Amino acid sequence: MEFDVKVGKLLRTSLPDGYRLVHFEDLAQNPLPVANELYKFTGIEMLDTIKKWLNKSTNSRTDHGNAYSTSRNSQQVVSNWRTKMSHATVKTIEKYCGSVMRQLNYTELY
Repeated sequence: MEFDVKVGKLLRTSLPDGYRLVHFEDLAQNPLPVANELYKFTGIEMLDTIKKWLNKSTNSRTDHGNAYSTSRNSQQVVSNWRTKMSHATVKTIEKYCGSVMRQLNYTELY
């Protein structure tokens, strides 16, 4: 992933209009606006069927914690890792992923 971040920085410099970085949190918290922006960026029309599917699959109130569900409330699950993992697990993730997290402007919890 660190290599991908470095390549992304190079692409942003050399092709400022040809590269878009999307954070999962942005997409999860604002799925329709972010997806709409990505469709515009690629020059592809966003069909109404896609908008309906996106709205249905990211605003579900009925997944009941089913990990295999294709529908869930994306705004609720976006930060689950921060609250459901133990302090020790989060510290381990930050230890090994901290460099990439900082490059992508994520703040460490601990």
